[in-house]
Order: sequence, then structure tokens, then C-alpha cells
Amino acid sequence: MKRQRNVNLLLMLVLLVAVGQMAQTIYIPAIADMAQALNVREGAVQSVMAAYLLTYGVSQLFYGPLSDRVGRRPVILVGMSIFMVATLIAMTTHSLTVLIAASAMQGMGTGVGGVMARTLPRDLYEGTQLRHANSLLNMGILVSPLLAPLIGGLLDTLWNWRACYAFLL
Repeated sequence: MKRQRNVNLLLMLVLLVAVGQMAQTIYIPAIADMAQALNVREGAVQSVMAAYLLTYGVSQLFYGPLSDRVGRRPVILVGMSIFMVATLIAMTTHSLTVLIAASAMQGMGTGVGGVMARTLPRDLYEGTQLRHANSLLNMGILVSPLLAPLIGGLLDTLWNWRACYAFLL
């Protein structure tokens, strides 16, 4: 039972990390459509990524100590709740300023995945199992941002740029 629970937690963690990585790049093929829909220059839409990356990095400084103090689960739930609310805002906005703020909130939320990808495996595994868990996590970290623009381009072509954000939910 404990082994199955650990496998489920690891799969959840891979998805958590993958969503965080995908959120950075999924909308890149849709930048032109986003700019047109928001009535701004394409270059202005690029600030969405900067806002995400800034808060993604900074938030990790807080999630680690917080998860040591209050536990991993509550911190993951708070981080992903922030991400989901921010993604809904990004998906429905008609303002670049709001989109940038929502992207910053997304980064703040998904920063939890970056921290938990390093701490939870050590909590759950040792030795060879830890190496296997870290390998699986690293695959999620490496593959998801490569697939995200392909998925984003397809979603934008079939629907519109907002579908990229809907996919992340």
C-alpha cells in the first residue's frame, strides 16, 4: 500500500513539475494571435514570460522553508490553487496588464513544483529508488517544455490562444 502511495505521489509530482514547465512555453506559437486579440504589439506580449519566470524563481525561496514548517501537502495545495486561479484569469482577460499579472501569479503558484521536485523524492525514497524517482522527474522537466509549444500551436490553430491556458487546467 505504501509503495503504491509513493508511486501515485511521484506521478502527481511529475505532473506538477510538467505543468509548471509547460506554462512557460505553451503560448509561444500563439503570441501573434494574443497580441492581435489584446490589441498590443507582439513584443509587449513577451513580457508575459518575464513576469512568469521572475515570480517562479522568487517563490521557490519561500516554498521550501514554508513546506518544512507546515508540511508538503498544504503548500502544494496553496501553490496549485494560486496557479489555477491565475490560469483562469489569464484565460479570460482582455487586457495585457491583467495577463501579465496573471502570468506572474502563475509563476508564483508553480514555483511550488520546483521546490517539491527536489524535496519530496528525498522524503519518499532512498538509494536506487531515489535515483529512479529523480530520473523520472528530470524527464518531466526536460520533455514538457519541448512538447508545450507543439501542443500550444495545435490548440491555437484549432481554437485560439485561450485554449493554451485551458489546457493547463
